[in-house]
Amino acid sequence: MNEAYPELLEVRDFMARVITEEEERFAGTLEKGLVLLEEEMKTLKDQGGTVIPGEVAFKLYDTYGFPLDIVNDISERNGLSVDEPGFNELMAQQRERAKAAWKGAGQDSLFASLMSAAGSDELRVEFVGYAHLKSEGRISFLLDMGGKPVKELVEGETGWLVSTYTPFYGESGGQVGDKGRISSQTGQAKVEDTRKPHSEIIVHHV
Repeated sequence: MNEAYPELLEVRDFMARVITEEEERFAGTLEKGLVLLEEEMKTLKDQGGTVIPGEVAFKLYDTYGFPLDIVNDISERNGLSVDEPGFNELMAQQRERAKAAWKGAGQDSLFASLMSAAGSDELRVEFVGYAHLKSEGRISFLLDMGGKPVKELVEGETGWLVSTYTPFYGESGGQVGDKGRISSQTGQAKVEDTRKPHSEIIVHHV
């Protein structure tokens, strides 16, 4: 397609690198998810069960990014099935929680919470998404869903994360915010949405 889009050749190496990194990350996700799924299937078989609970499938998806279709495929090979209605119900509940959280912490109140947390510190996020799909930065602030500053968010909790640099595009009235994953030495966070409550601030809903 380079005749119509000559810029593709210019960023050829970059695109290949991004795809390779995505493949490597997905392989890591599969490895972790497979270990957990195998443990669950063994426990289920020992108990004489045949249906993997929707809660298990949802945890694999929500915590480890493990796709439902792969859970279904592996389960079928082992003579088991998945409680998809239960999985879908948990997905719907998660979406409702996210909507309620945004209503309770709108752009203005979220911005006010961030400014309060920053105090006298300069609060600015540099967006690098036009040039990079991946970047490194320092976590500036963590807030719980109510906008209160916290030192950490543990597994299962949701909140807001602000970093010094980000490739995530923040919704500010137009295009929807980006989704993805943020990794650090102490854990990983799944980015469900990204907002831009101020011209120089981008907030990740994690």
